[in-house]
Amino acid sequence: MQLTPKTNQNKKTFGYVLAFSSAIGYGTGTVLTKHLINIFPNPILVSGLSLLIGTLIISIFYIKNSIQDFIKNKPRKELLYGILAGLSSALGVNSLFIGLKFAPVSVVSPVANTYPLVAIIVMKIFFGKLEKITLETILGSILIVSGITMITIYTS
Repeated sequence: MQLTPKTNQNKKTFGYVLAFSSAIGYGTGTVLTKHLINIFPNPILVSGLSLLIGTLIISIFYIKNSIQDFIKNKPRKELLYGILAGLSSALGVNSLFIGLKFAPVSVVSPVANTYPLVAIIVMKIFFGKLEKITLETILGSILIVSGITMITIYTS
């Protein structure tokens, strides 16, 4: 399954559509997770089940582009980045699920979704030339932190 638009404008539009789809998926998933954690007392069990099901679904779509192809065509450094990305994602998902067990979804979800700020910082520190950080990015980050601060203070 190839998901690569031909023109730069189509790629940008496609990226925005997928980002919005991601927001729908994460938002819905977080609410469903909170419900499941109220039923099953162990958030790690819910996390493991969610990750397993997600992995199986993604594997069906990308079976043609197998891990073997990834290893064959990519340098070892990129494989290490892939492993670290998986570990980071697993840490994030498990932390989110455990957080939902102890705090309201209306607080946990916004705080967990500060990950773009972390991404900007990590990108700048480790991959400085990958993307340019603009004034708009900085102002947007300040708005994100301000909104999360207000939600956390006034919802608690």
